[in-house]
Amino acid sequence: MSDQANRPEQAYSDEEQSTREQILRAATREFAEHGFRGASIRGIASAAGVSPGLVQHHFGTKDGLREACDQWVMFLLKDSQHLLLQRGTVPLQDDDDVFDRLDDIQPMIDYLIMAMSSGSESAAKWFFTITEYTHDALTSGRIGPALDPEQDDSWAIAATQTAMALGITAFYRTIQQALNIDDDTEMLIRIARARAILASDRIVSEQTRATLNEIIDQYAEKRATGKPPPASDTANGTSDD
Repeated sequence: MSDQANRPEQAYSDEEQSTREQILRAATREFAEHGFRGASIRGIASAAGVSPGLVQHHFGTKDGLREACDQWVMFLLKDSQHLLLQRGTVPLQDDDDVFDRLDDIQPMIDYLIMAMSSGSESAAKWFFTITEYTHDALTSGRIGPALDPEQDDSWAIAATQTAMALGITAFYRTIQQALNIDDDTEMLIRIARARAILASDRIVSEQTRATLNEIIDQYAEKRATGKPPPASDTANGTSDD
């Protein structure tokens, strides 16, 4: 991999970072469609609207680009979860970050499906990283009653929760076929609603569940009309009681 590909993010100008993300978005789509072996630097460059040389300038080899895609997808997954967990007290219409992240997730789904089904090392890395993040959320009390690591077997719960979440991703397109849904946005919204309903009261508080449902409602409204409705008292962390 070239020195350019190894530079820290803060070393890039805004223009360079924009170009890198443009290439990463195209690469995740090409890898998802053709597989890691089938996708080519030339095809990725064409999909991104840049030259093959520019792809190599930023990421070096195809393996370097794949590694960068893995890291980017993991960032999106963690950042999305972080934003969702932090939305208990912030008026949703004042900050569109969470909606932008939900938009980012949709094109990543097929990449995740392909990576997990290919038996790549990325799947194991994602599992361990998400398990650690989930364990922290469950034991900190941020989303509900805090689990006691000594009494609740919190690591087993976190690992199982992660497996359930990634399992949904692995069967995402199968679920979509079973529900006879053509629109990806509708699919994402319906899966999110189902997960909110199935979340155990033992680990997810009613306030967290209400906030997640509010986010889902506003995201659905924004996708339908172009802008979210005013945030409710529940989304702002207050109530009428």
